[in-house]
Amino acid sequence: MKIKKILAAVAATAVAASMTAVTSFASETIGMDGYTLSDEYGNYMDMLQMYTDVASVATCEITITDSEANGCAVVASESTGWAWNQVDSSSATDNGDGTFTYVVPCTLAASDTLVKITVQDWDEVNTLGVVSKVVLKDASGNVLAEVTPGGAAEAAPAADTTEEAAPAEEAAPAADTSTTAAATGNTAAASIAAVMVVAGAAAIVSRKRK
Repeated sequence: MKIKKILAAVAATAVAASMTAVTSFASETIGMDGYTLSDEYGNYMDMLQMYTDVASVATCEITITDSEANGCAVVASESTGWAWNQVDSSSATDNGDGTFTYVVPCTLAASDTLVKITVQDWDEVNTLGVVSKVVLKDASGNVLAEVTPGGAAEAAPAADTTEEAAPAEEAAPAADTSTTAAATGNTAAASIAAVMVVAGAAAIVSRKRK
């Protein structure tokens, strides 16, 4: 009986250990700051938020920052019936700076209203990577869009530029210049008013004398 109990305990320990191993190496879907969405399948990015003419996109280059390339990337859409060409880490390019790039071929349609870019990381959770750049290219290799984290917020500097236009209000002194120009022949409104008051007073005095 004791031997059976010992075997049962060993079996339970083995199962627990295997579950721990599976958990530690569980895959995670990762995204990019400013573009990450989520549904019941995990995180993803919508290509339409990056570039609207998706029918022109032939390749989607996804760069991740991680300690190693260990995962895959896919692009799926309505027009393809959500089928995809999975590109895994065996074909990822090591950029030599702590980043790796997946090149995913795309065949999309102008009618697509959602194009999901999904990236999975098969590393342990404590080395989970992040998407650091997405580059969309046409069939000739021309760059259609290059998106980086928080890229949507980069439009903010334009607002700063408009604020800098505020000094245009300093053009007010120009109005003062036009006023001082009255001395050269263009009588200022205040001077005209003063002349009118003096003329009125003279008219009153003239009437009294009569």
